[in-house]
Amino acid sequence: MGTKIVQHNIFGEMEEIRTKKTRKEVFEDYDGFVNKFKPKLTTDDCYTPQYVYDVIRDWVDENVIPLEGKRVVRPFCPGGDYRNFDYSGDCFVLDNPPFSILAEIRDFYAEHNIGYFLFAPALTLFSRLGKNEDNVTYIVAAAKIVYDNGAEVRTSFITNRIPGELRVTVRGDLFRRVKEATDRMEGMTKKEQPRYVYPSHVISSALLNKIAERDIILDIPARECEYIRALDSQRAAKKSIFGYGFLLSERLAAERLAAERLAARKSTVWELSERENEIIKRLSANP
Repeated sequence: MGTKIVQHNIFGEMEEIRTKKTRKEVFEDYDGFVNKFKPKLTTDDCYTPQYVYDVIRDWVDENVIPLEGKRVVRPFCPGGDYRNFDYSGDCFVLDNPPFSILAEIRDFYAEHNIGYFLFAPALTLFSRLGKNEDNVTYIVAAAKIVYDNGAEVRTSFITNRIPGELRVTVRGDLFRRVKEATDRMEGMTKKEQPRYVYPSHVISSALLNKIAERDIILDIPARECEYIRALDSQRAAKKSIFGYGFLLSERLAAERLAAERLAARKSTVWELSERENEIIKRLSANP
């Protein structure tokens, strides 16, 4: 079948380097031809299973904003244009947007005062900042979702409709609900990811996933946290916090320790700098 191409290797032996298809074989390879024109799916093409969407919608109705009487909309259909979508009436966006333009989407909704509850990649949740972070809450759920295109993505959420100044909230109850629904449908198993060890005053979405998995609730007010991309001790090593994170006040650091004990393992331990300790003192002075 086909034409075998051979050549001498460095030992003077003959070896096959490739097999060239005949014209007949190329013509008959219909599947290979069709596959060339199929769109390549990315995390922007993750379509939410309905049973997962229903669980999240119920949770939002109970914990974020009552949805009765609201027009719950999903602008991010394949080939859709979210900017020209009909947002008239008392609408609320609850959908899984393209992750690559999540910050752009949030800026658009902030500019037009549109309420939203958006899916976001759990491990890089804090790296999707928009221009206006007022009234924005990051919901750490670390829900393992197998989307309709087969992609398995740890998923958390971002909303602009939780009252008050809550910046981050860890919701193990949402993780549990999605897991229970997914286990019934998919029989998913838990996979543990490697982690660095950070001081108790530092959180990232990846670190908080462990708390969510333990069915624990942890609230982090905006006045007791400050956004950071890396610790000063990491910068010298040209490292950063994966997905970025927040510095916490003394009170919240103690709550985090009570909620989560990282697994003992050989890890790189990042230390707080004098500058970062000063920030923590400032944050702790305004509980």
